[in-house]
This record gives sequence, C-alpha cells and structure tokens, in this order.
Amino acid sequence: MTLLCLMLALGGCFLRDDPVRPEPRPNSRPAATPRPSAAKIHVVQSGDTLYAIARRYGVDFRELARWNRFSAPFTIYPKQRLQVSAPSRTASSSGSRPAARPSGKPSTARTAPVPTRPTATPTPTPPKPTPAATPSPTTVPAKPPAAAPAASAGGGSWRWPTEGSVIRGFVANDPGRQGIKIAGEAGQPVRAARDGQVVYSGAG
Repeated sequence: MTLLCLMLALGGCFLRDDPVRPEPRPNSRPAATPRPSAAKIHVVQSGDTLYAIARRYGVDFRELARWNRFSAPFTIYPKQRLQVSAPSRTASSSGSRPAARPSGKPSTARTAPVPTRPTATPTPTPPKPTPAATPSPTTVPAKPPAAAPAASAGGGSWRWPTEGSVIRGFVANDPGRQGIKIAGEAGQPVRAARDGQVVYSGAG
C-alpha cells in the first residue's frame, strides 16, 4: 500500500501543468454609431416645378425650398439635384450647401411653352382690275318720217291727228277695226282730227 502511494506521488510530479490562457481583453474600439439615413435626392427634369416635386414626395414646398436654400420665385434647372427629405443633424450642423446650379435654362414655376414659329400668313394676291364694261351701242330707232296728211274727203276740215305711219287701217265690216292705228312715240302730241265732242276715251 505504501509502495502504491509512492508511485502515484512520483507520477504526479511528472504531469505537465495546463497552460494559463489569458483572459480576453475588452474591445477598446467604441461601438459603431449608426449613420444617419442619407437624404433623398431628386434630379430635376425638364418641366419640373418646385411645387410638383414637393407634392410627389409628400412635403411642403416651403420646406423643400428651405432645405435647398431657395428663395422666391423658386427657380430650378434641369439636372439639378434637390434634397427632398429633411437633412440629418450632422448635415445641418455642418451647414448644408444650396443645390448646385447646373448649366442650362431654368425650370420656373410654370414650364415655359416651347416657342413655335408663327405660321406664315400668305400675302393675298391683289385682285386683277376688272376691265370696265364697254357699253353696247344703243341703237336709236330712226324717227319714222312724218306721213303726209291724208287728203280730206270731199274737201272737209279733217286733219292728221299725230305724226307717224299707219300700222293698222280701218275695216268697215270689222267692229274691232273701226279706226286706224298710228305708230308713234310715248308723249308725242295727239290732236283731234276734227272739232267735235268726245264720246269715248280708253284703250280699246
């Protein structure tokens, strides 16, 4: 028994001690501070207005103008980058710069209409002068020669009533031709063939 205890004691002397592991040191680096979310950026397109961009992102156009340091009349330009969300505290403390103004024409509160060339109005051709109408020669009927007064029958005092030629004569058996018809002009004087009393005056 004594021998067994001695052997165990000698064997324990030859055993290697376990190495001492160093305790892990605490990380000296500070915890990473989460970065603030990047501000939303909108690139201005042709035809955009500050009011329309503000409505698209659900913000007040006055706030949008303040974030980008705009003043009335809020002129913006195509390809200009606008901040459309509230700036972070870090950005605001360092001072945000106004949106860079790219080269190009401004996009004002209302898109200026594209100028179009005015339609050329054709010059009216002056009308050709109408030649004056040459009046056709009016043929004046020749005044019929005065018929010689018929000789009065039986040497009575009958006289020719007016100047002109006889175009219809007297027919004794025709009730409608109980006289003569003389061609004359309107308004020429007509005289009584003989003194007497008028018993009929008319056109028939």
